[in-house]
Amino acid sequence: MEAVPPLESPYTRPRDSEVRPSEREASLLDAFRLLPPETAMELSALAERRAEPAPNRRIDWPDSWSDGDLNDFRAGV
Repeated sequence: MEAVPPLESPYTRPRDSEVRPSEREASLLDAFRLLPPETAMELSALAERRAEPAPNRRIDWPDSWSDGDLNDFRAGV
């Protein structure tokens, strides 16, 4: 019996592939690593809080967002 290859989907990637940060992300990571541990923990907690959706805010996942939608998203509204 022949082995069946794994299904490819947009949500999986081969185990040997690696997610690499963009140049900007790498720069931010380098700066983050230079912070004192307490400051890094505080900043990390802040980022996590900002990443959580507001409790009474409905999230709409349209295929395309208006400029206003993107500005609201970036502002954490």
